[in-house]
Amino acid sequence: MVNTPTIPNSPANSSFRYVACGEFDPSDYATRIADIFAGQRIVGRGRSTEEAANRLIRGVAWQEAGTRAPNAGNGSAMRAGPIGLIFYDRPSQLVQAACDRGRITHQDSRCSAGAVAIALQSDMMIETEPFLRQLSEWVAEVDSSFAALLKDLIDWVKLPPESAVELISRAGLPLNYKDSWQGISPFVVGSVLWSLYAFLRTPQDYWETLCTGIAVGGDVDTTAAMACAISGAFLGREAIPNQLAEFLNDRGTWDLGELIKLADNCYELKVKL
Repeated sequence: MVNTPTIPNSPANSSFRYVACGEFDPSDYATRIADIFAGQRIVGRGRSTEEAANRLIRGVAWQEAGTRAPNAGNGSAMRAGPIGLIFYDRPSQLVQAACDRGRITHQDSRCSAGAVAIALQSDMMIETEPFLRQLSEWVAEVDSSFAALLKDLIDWVKLPPESAVELISRAGLPLNYKDSWQGISPFVVGSVLWSLYAFLRTPQDYWETLCTGIAVGGDVDTTAAMACAISGAFLGREAIPNQLAEFLNDRGTWDLGELIKLADNCYELKVKL
């Protein structure tokens, strides 16, 4: 039996639910999302996620609760990193788990594709073109339009941020779409592409990845979360500056030490399977 650390409910914490259940269980994960919203224990709630949570609270099944297309926010992609840890050696199950976990709150296939893209990064090569072509191939199973844009990113990564942001912020949007956001909006396509861009610009430097992720403005907490999840998975804990990591907490209810214990417990469970 794995001794699980006491970490309060978090909608992002699929790692905790994995340890508690011994597997990824979307029904259990959906119940946890409903509980934290019902208990008003959520910070920075996204509209689509909140709408889905309210449906879960009313008893709607997790398969049907997600906010439907064309709403395509980045919440499901932002929470996808732990899926890569759990299923890194089982890519077909990784794709299915990322989609299942994502559609609890977001039904649009672009949201599922974004979640798959963030989750799949944990077991990829780092040469930019092979990385993005392989990523595009997997994502094409979920959303072909998103997969095509991942191939476009091969050329966009070569551009400086001030040029790349003009293309990435508009990626996947209709030509006549009027966007009130400055920088990268919460739209899943642009935010995932920008997170990948930030990582691929400086794959050996966590700090620079973080700086690029937030430099152009917009929904920077999400872009930074996704870009740094990729960078952290690739470089390891030692690459994350201590002055940043030591601030990790959930409104003071857990800290870095407990998060490391959780990661250790996930690893212990993984090697037993």
